[in-house]
Amino acid sequence: MPFGLFKSTNGEGGGNGTFHKLKKKPLKGSLRHGLKQSLKSSLGQGVNMRDAVKVPKEQDKNEWIAMNTMEIFNSTTLCWSFVSDFCTPAKCPKMSAGEHYSFLWQDDKKSPKPIDLPAVEYVENLVSWVSEKLDDPNLFPVQGEFPKDFLPTAKKILKRISRIFFHIYYHHWDKIQALKAEGHLNTCFKHFYYFVNEFGLLNEKDLEPMQESIKKLIENRLTDTNTSDDGQEREGRRARCCRE
Repeated sequence: MPFGLFKSTNGEGGGNGTFHKLKKKPLKGSLRHGLKQSLKSSLGQGVNMRDAVKVPKEQDKNEWIAMNTMEIFNSTTLCWSFVSDFCTPAKCPKMSAGEHYSFLWQDDKKSPKPIDLPAVEYVENLVSWVSEKLDDPNLFPVQGEFPKDFLPTAKKILKRISRIFFHIYYHHWDKIQALKAEGHLNTCFKHFYYFVNEFGLLNEKDLEPMQESIKKLIENRLTDTNTSDDGQEREGRRARCCRE
C-alpha cells in the first residue's frame, strides 16, 4: 500500500486513535489535492520513492513541499499510534533515540524555555504544534503566494517529525514487529528521507541518529528486519541533546 493510506486497528497495541482526529487532508479540487493524487498514482504504477518525491513538471515547488509535508505528518502520526499505548512516562521518561540522543521540547506558547518531557508527552505536544502550523493559512495557504517563512517552518516541522521515527526505531521496534507493521514504518521513513534529501530540507546532522539505516536505504538494503543502527549505538558516540 502507498504511505498515508493505512488505517490503524483497534485493540491491543493498535494505538488509541488519538492522532487520527488531526489527520490533514487537502481540499478536494485544490492544486494540493491534485498533487496528492499524482503522487499516489505514481506509486501505484510502481515508480520508486526516490523518483516519486520529485516535483512533477510545470508544478509549483512550494505546493509540492506543502502537500508532502502534510502527507508525512499523517503517515508518521499513524506509525506513532501503533506504539503510543506502549510508550509510557515510566518506560520512556525522555524523548530519546538510544542512550546518545535526547530532545527537549520548546514552543512559543506553552514552553518558551526548553524542557525535558516523557516521550509520549513530547509527541503529543509535537503533533498539536504541527497541526496548528498546517492549519494556519498564513503559513500554508490554500491559494496564493507562499510567505517567506513557509520554507523555514516546513523544515522545522520535518526536523521535529524525524524524532518520532528515531524514537520508534530505537525504542519500539519490537512492538512494530509484533504488529507486523515493519513494512509500513520503513515505507514511511523512505518517503520522509527521500523527500527531505531531494529538497535539502534537513542536513546530515539532523539525521545523525538514523545514519546506519539511511546507509542501508541508499544501498537498497533497508528491509523489514532492519532497525536503526541494528538496535545498537556505536561505541564512542557522544551524548547529544537537541533543543529545537
